[in-house]
Amino acid sequence: MSQYAHLRQLQGRVGAWSRDNFGQEEVDPLNCWLGIQEELAELSAALGDDDRKDAIADALIFLCDYLTRTGEHLDLLVVLAGAKPDGIECYSPVSITARLNQVLGMGAKHLLKYRQGIRGDSGGHWAKHREALGQFWNECDRYCAKQWGCTAYWLANEVFSNVVSKRNWKANPATGVATA
Repeated sequence: MSQYAHLRQLQGRVGAWSRDNFGQEEVDPLNCWLGIQEELAELSAALGDDDRKDAIADALIFLCDYLTRTGEHLDLLVVLAGAKPDGIECYSPVSITARLNQVLGMGAKHLLKYRQGIRGDSGGHWAKHREALGQFWNECDRYCAKQWGCTAYWLANEVFSNVVSKRNWKANPATGVATA
């Protein structure tokens, strides 16, 4: 079993929950992308560690859903992106928000060029888009390790298992709280 199998398992659990709540075909993957961006906005406004943890975990959960809906595999992208030894060390809430926006912005740039079919071959743009997504996860992983002594996987898995997976948006579209 791959040392990254836990990432694929988390992605599978998130994907199954999302399909149950939002359907298979009804969700444009770009909705998930917008969810990542929404969580980065929450991260930038977070006042404490609990809010920062929640925003990062939710962004990673949206990333898992996005990858599932685009047919990509988180474990492969994390390996593809690899550790960037020359990466910027982002240990303050302001610097990590800026860095994650930068990485996500590069991913968006290449997704846009891929969708538009301009400035190079589409395969090259898709590859750079994929690399940015893996890098996004890796940047979160480094931040979690430095700030809280945990991995991005642990944080995302905890929030997904204890909070997000318990939501049922079909049963209660207003709050997601399942009715008894």
